[in-house]
Amino acid sequence: IARCAALKKIINVETIIDDLLHDEDSNIRFALIEKIGPGEKDTLTRIALYDEDKYVRCAALMKISDIEILIEIALYDKDEDVRNTAAEQYEHTERYARSKAVERICDVKALIYIAMRDKDAFIRQEALKKIDDAEALTDETEKARYLQ
Repeated sequence: IARCAALKKIINVETIIDDLLHDEDSNIRFALIEKIGPGEKDTLTRIALYDEDKYVRCAALMKISDIEILIEIALYDKDEDVRNTAAEQYEHTERYARSKAVERICDVKALIYIAMRDKDAFIRQEALKKIDDAEALTDETEKARYLQ
C-alpha cells in the first residue's frame, strides 16, 4: 500500500513505466494506470491486451478510445469482464470516431460486431455495406448469437 501511495505522488512516471508495467504486484500496475495519459496509446494497449490481471486490463481500457482495439478486445479477450468493459468503452466513443473506424475496418467479425451492436443506425448500416460475403454474415451472425 505504501508503494501505491508513493506512485501516486510521482509526477513524471515515464522514466519508470517499463519497470512498473512488469511489477509483480497488480495493485502497483493498477495505480500506474492513473498516471498514464490517454495519449500513451501504445502503453495502454499493451496493458489492456497482455496484463495478467483483469482489473488492470479493465482500468487501461477505460482510457482507450481506439475503436479497433476496443472491438478486438470485446471480441477476443479470454475474460468476460474485460470483454464487457471494452464493449462499454466502445459505446462511449464519439459517433464520428466510430463512423471513421468502419471505413478502416476490413475484418468481417469486427464489422458484424458493429452492425449488431452500435447504437447508431447509420453506423450499423455502413458496417453492413462493407460486408461483402453474405454467407459470412449469416455464419458469423449465427455464431455471435451463441456467444451472447
